[in-house]
Amino acid sequence: DIDILFGKNNKQNDFLTFKIAKKNDTFMHIQNRPGAHIIIRQENPAKDVLEFAGMLCLFLAKQIDGEVMYSPIYNIKKGAFPGQVLTRKYNTFFLRFNDDLKPFFENNIKRFYK
Repeated sequence: DIDILFGKNNKQNDFLTFKIAKKNDTFMHIQNRPGAHIIIRQENPAKDVLEFAGMLCLFLAKQIDGEVMYSPIYNIKKGAFPGQVLTRKYNTFFLRFNDDLKPFFENNIKRFYK
């Protein structure tokens, strides 16, 4: 099992990314849009894990498709504002949301921090 964590607002995103995430975790975010910070508790996750976490990015951002970026957490630095990050090096891929996952996300995702 691989844990995938997320924040849904700027305070949760900051707490998750800069307090909870470990140096070998993978950071993910929808590209060029506001959205949740996603942390995959694994270094170099497999393609299917990245795609699943990317679907979660789209679901939380209420987007039907989009470019998703990911990077090892050690490439992520705190930006000037809460929830803002600066990335030194990252990869991207394009996803279209799979509607079959919507019931799973609606019924199974849980917040870790209020």
